[in-house]
Amino acid sequence: MKKWVTIALFSFCLFNYTWANAAGYWAANAKFLVNGFNSPLLRSAVVSPIASAAGHIAGGTTANLFGGQSLNEAFLNSFKGIGQSMLINGAIGVGTTIAVSYASGINPFNNRQLNASKHAQQRTAERNISQTDINDALKDPLKVTEVKYDAQGRPSIEYIGKNVTVVVNPETGKIITVHGTHTKLFLKLTK
Repeated sequence: MKKWVTIALFSFCLFNYTWANAAGYWAANAKFLVNGFNSPLLRSAVVSPIASAAGHIAGGTTANLFGGQSLNEAFLNSFKGIGQSMLINGAIGVGTTIAVSYASGINPFNNRQLNASKHAQQRTAERNISQTDINDALKDPLKVTEVKYDAQGRPSIEYIGKNVTVVVNPETGKIITVHGTHTKLFLKLTK
C-alpha cells in the first residue's frame, strides 16, 4: 500500500507543477489580450492559479483514488489545500512566465521586444505584427540578407520570415523595424 501512496503523491505533485509551468509558458507566448492588456505577466497572474487549481483537483483525485477512496470521496477530498496550491503554483507559473519572456527577449510587463528600437515597437503595433511572428523570423528565417548600409552608413540585416521581415542592426543586435514579408518574396523563397 505504501508503494501506491508514494505513486499517488508523486502524481499529485507532478500534476500541480506541470499545470503551473504550462500555464506560465502559455502566458508568455499567447497572443490574446486579458481585458485589453497585452501583458504576459498579467495573463499568467490570471491563468496560472486557475491551471494550478485544475492540476490540484486532478492530482488530488488521482492520489486519493490510489489511496483507496471512492471516486466521489476522492474528488471531494481533492479540494483540501487548494488555496495554498493555487498560491504556490500560481507563483511558479508567474515565475516561469517571467523567465520565458526574458529568455525570448520580451518584456513580461508589456509584451514588447526588449532589444527593439522605439521605431520598431511603433511599427509592430501599427502593423499589428505579433511577437510570435517576430520570433519566428529571427529563429527560423527563410533567408538572412547580407549586411547593407544606408546613406548615413548605418548597417542592417534583414531576417525574412514566413509572415514578417525583421530588420536588425548587426552591430548592436537591436531591431530597427519590422514589416510584413511580401507575398512575391515569400513565394520565391519557398519554391
